[in-house]
Amino acid sequence: MPDRPTPEPWAEDDARFSREYFANNRADFRAQCLKIRTKIHGIRPMYDNYTQRLIDRVIRQEREGGRRPQICCLKSRQVGISTKEQALSFEDAFLVPHRQAFIITDNIEHSKLMISMNRRFLRYLPKQLKPDPKDMRLENVHGLEFPWDSRIQVEPEGDAHSMTANILILDEFGYYRRPDDTLKEALPSVPKDPSSLIIMSSTANGQGNEFYDTFTEAVERFERGVHKREQGWRPVFIPWWRHEEYRVSQKEIWFTPDQTTVKEENLMDRFKISIFQIAWRRACIADIFKGDEDEFETRYPTTWQDAFKRSGRPVFPPEQMDRMLDLAPPRKNEDSVWVLSSPCEIEWDEAQKKPVIRDQSDGRLRVFRDFKPRHEYFIGADPSEGDRRSDPSPIEVLDVVGEWDLKAGKRGSIDQAAEWWGREPPDVLAKISAWLGIHYGDGKIVGEANNHGILFFATLEAMGYPNIYFRQTHEEDVSGKVTMKPGIMSTNKAKHAAIGVFRRWLREERGTIHSPMLLGEMGTTVYHRRQQTDLGNADLVTKITKPSNKTIDLVWSFAWPLFVFQGDAAAPLLPLEEKVLVSAAAQVLLARERQSPEEADQVALDLTAMTGDDLTHYLEVRSQRRKRSEANQGWAR
Repeated sequence: MPDRPTPEPWAEDDARFSREYFANNRADFRAQCLKIRTKIHGIRPMYDNYTQRLIDRVIRQEREGGRRPQICCLKSRQVGISTKEQALSFEDAFLVPHRQAFIITDNIEHSKLMISMNRRFLRYLPKQLKPDPKDMRLENVHGLEFPWDSRIQVEPEGDAHSMTANILILDEFGYYRRPDDTLKEALPSVPKDPSSLIIMSSTANGQGNEFYDTFTEAVERFERGVHKREQGWRPVFIPWWRHEEYRVSQKEIWFTPDQTTVKEENLMDRFKISIFQIAWRRACIADIFKGDEDEFETRYPTTWQDAFKRSGRPVFPPEQMDRMLDLAPPRKNEDSVWVLSSPCEIEWDEAQKKPVIRDQSDGRLRVFRDFKPRHEYFIGADPSEGDRRSDPSPIEVLDVVGEWDLKAGKRGSIDQAAEWWGREPPDVLAKISAWLGIHYGDGKIVGEANNHGILFFATLEAMGYPNIYFRQTHEEDVSGKVTMKPGIMSTNKAKHAAIGVFRRWLREERGTIHSPMLLGEMGTTVYHRRQQTDLGNADLVTKITKPSNKTIDLVWSFAWPLFVFQGDAAAPLLPLEEKVLVSAAAQVLLARERQSPEEADQVALDLTAMTGDDLTHYLEVRSQRRKRSEANQGWAR
């Protein structure tokens, strides 16, 4: 790999060794005074690489335009952004009186790394510049304060308190627990003056979080030139192929250019990537990521779109989402399918004694496929409180086309026919669902039975709607007997089972989604592991969830009816026998020991529709119930 050029050191008695000179010559200060720890050569002078020079150029452009530099940087791993952030903070606090740099990290370990970098800068300063240790005030383990009333403070997110800062660094912002609250507290502390500076940087952590929204909005504003007229974020993306170290030398090349793959050739043509960079990429994928190209693209993205799509734990694989997005735009009169994507509304027509669909500019209904007499329809609803501050309460209509006989291997398709999106109380939502159901040939209505679902299904039954989904409860139910109840109980187990069917439907290309809103929510649906305590036991449980500022109600409105149809429609949630669960738990344990937690979870989902942790927890709960029952019987005797 190419070595960084080392600047010629100045003589110790050089008159330029002064804070006054370096205040106007920052590049000289970094080259002659700041020392960093390199991967190979130990402590060396700091010499800006491509990434660091790009940050300098953007800062200069923003200040020349009279704006406070406010950079949102999406980066590949280890390209020097954190080093640059600390150098900018240190040089500003060291060279200019009465300046404050405030650095916020995503966790305590990263905050320790940041402050150690600043202390290294101080430790290796030329003796002509180094302050007298007696004049330095170290307030705490996270702060440096210089004699001229300048200060650097590093804190993990959550421990940061409001303060006035000339430089604000938000490091690994994509992994903050409360990013929105942090921004509201920290941004007002920085004066809107060109001499101030804000840098938000992070590797990607999936779509739909605050960092994703900030970066994509910044890209859109930058493309329209808005950033030149208004204060806002300036996007910067650092792909792996821009970093000088990510290449091999001539003698390390083990293949010829005519042995490159089609993808490698596309990369070389599109981004002017050299054969030396392709060789580094190959070696990295083989040695570090064990052949997993997707994992490489997550850590070392080629484009900013790939960075977000391939990071995090998305429920729906990016490559399958790409295919669905290509099919998404509604097409009129194609394959005898009538498509109406303009807004409309469904209402009850008293004169005709039936629901009718009317065009309406502010309508909440979109129709993609009209009713076909010999098709089967499922209507999925997700009831909520229905007020303006509640979650949406959407409705999805699914159109079952063709012949379905899973045992005979006959599979038709299940397509999105219509979508209603709004907020209505459960009883009003039930009426709208019933009207859509009547319009689509008395389609089967499916929804959550929990909480607001009680009123939703009670209203449907009171209306006499003829086709409601009923689940079969079992002996472990409170009633102690087998009964039929409307709707699906939205437990973690049920959600994993429904999403499993949704993923299979997507993977096997069994239908089409027309709604960009539903596709958008699918892109923000993620797996999240968190600790959950129940009956005194603390377990890590995998949840299907979304970022705090997003909704995935449309996903559930689509998933529940899909699950009812493609799953066991008679009783999809009947418990398995305990001996089956115990056998599955043993297989999950073996997969965890021999493969990985992710593989073990997949085995558990395939066998039981539960994650491995949920399966273990479920068995423990059943065991405790049995013990309590046996104890009670013994007391009665």
